[in-house]
Amino acid sequence: MRKNIHILGAGPAGLALALRLLKRASLDCDISLIEKEPFTGGLCGSFSRSGIRFDYGSHRLHACSDKGILDEIKSYLGDDLLLNKRNGRIYLSGRFVRFPLKPADLLFHLPPSFIAGIIRDTLLKPFRSKKGGVHSYGDALLYSLGKTMCERFYFPYAEKLWGLTPFKISADQAKRRVAGASIGKIMRKICSKNDRKSVFYYPKNGFGQICGSFEKHANELGGRIHVSSDVHSILHSEGHIQSIRFRSLDGKESSVEQNTDFLCSTIPVTSLVRLFQPSLPQSVLDAADKIRFRSLALVYLVLRTDQFTPFDTHYFPEKNLIFSRISEPLNFSQCSDRKGLTGLCVEVPCSLGDSVCHASEGELVSMVLDDMKKAGLSVRCEIEDSFIRILKDAYPLYELDTMRNFKVIDNHLSTFSNLLNFGRQGLLIHDNIHHAIEMANSAGDCITDKCSLDALRWRSFRRRFEEFVVED
Repeated sequence: MRKNIHILGAGPAGLALALRLLKRASLDCDISLIEKEPFTGGLCGSFSRSGIRFDYGSHRLHACSDKGILDEIKSYLGDDLLLNKRNGRIYLSGRFVRFPLKPADLLFHLPPSFIAGIIRDTLLKPFRSKKGGVHSYGDALLYSLGKTMCERFYFPYAEKLWGLTPFKISADQAKRRVAGASIGKIMRKICSKNDRKSVFYYPKNGFGQICGSFEKHANELGGRIHVSSDVHSILHSEGHIQSIRFRSLDGKESSVEQNTDFLCSTIPVTSLVRLFQPSLPQSVLDAADKIRFRSLALVYLVLRTDQFTPFDTHYFPEKNLIFSRISEPLNFSQCSDRKGLTGLCVEVPCSLGDSVCHASEGELVSMVLDDMKKAGLSVRCEIEDSFIRILKDAYPLYELDTMRNFKVIDNHLSTFSNLLNFGRQGLLIHDNIHHAIEMANSAGDCITDKCSLDALRWRSFRRRFEEFVVED
């Protein structure tokens, strides 16, 4: 009898895992994905509005991604996968500087006080002390980078992105989010002649075309994808998951129960643990209650002009501006059904229940336009359309006790013989899409033909995941 493998979440990690398993001829299993949203792709999806393809935030496929992963995506997208030169800007000390930085930018475009501070901090590095230990993001970066880079870039940006002071953020965040964790590494990165760092791949029809191609091939290989479907129960006994129950959110069918031989989850781990019946130990549920995620309000503007700026992305670390990043999709790919229009995606970090989430659409658009004017990016053309999307649980928050609480959950979930929890929201790992696909491929390789988990191999992969550093 054919066995059943279920995957919770049809974002890039879930879809990539389904493909990995479906391609294995020796695996005699039905593969089903359960996705709560009416579309696949998760945060890496795309949609159309006013004839423009929009993404859920600014995304790119980095040229430094694993070659095997790049080759697979190229095989699906062919000529639709475009190679672009990076052309961004960052707003520092009241002025725009090219991003990624080049040596000339350091000399001619950054304020002299900024350069002088970096030089001073570099010279004083041998005299900085780790007395008291390195417990937080603030401790780690102050020691490695000094006050100038921290106080004028990393600290305000971190507080804007995560809603926490740098000294309430775990030191793990510095390792996972800061590619150049010392002045020397940053300078080597700036002066590097590595061409792969200056270019990126982007699909012709929006970033969601990558996940769309995964979905298409998964369907062709016999995978079953249930969208608009909400899992409400995971039934288990004696360390073994027996079945899952899910209901259709479009009202077309009532609750369905399916037996499962192996369950994979990419949904937020804090949501996963609350689905088990019987309930998991209270200590696990208490740990889940202490783990938080950061949300993102996306403000979209459709403008009556061919191009707003020639830059693909603008970054804004300063706290006096509400947004952290603005991207212009048509500068990634000229995919539009209408001439004379362009679109902007403005990213506003937030937490559910705060003033941003409570603001009306009109209020939030007005706040964004006011701050764009402050930054010298006034919208002088007609706005044809504006709308917002709220992305709940966009990024895990690394608070000082987050990983300690996660370990309580992780240790208990590892006692289930046929459960594999992975992905950004499952393992609380900040990642790019190539990291998500690597995690998925690794997960697939750890599920045996008999629908059991090669736990030793999975632990080895997990150590590898801990070394992921997000590429901006």
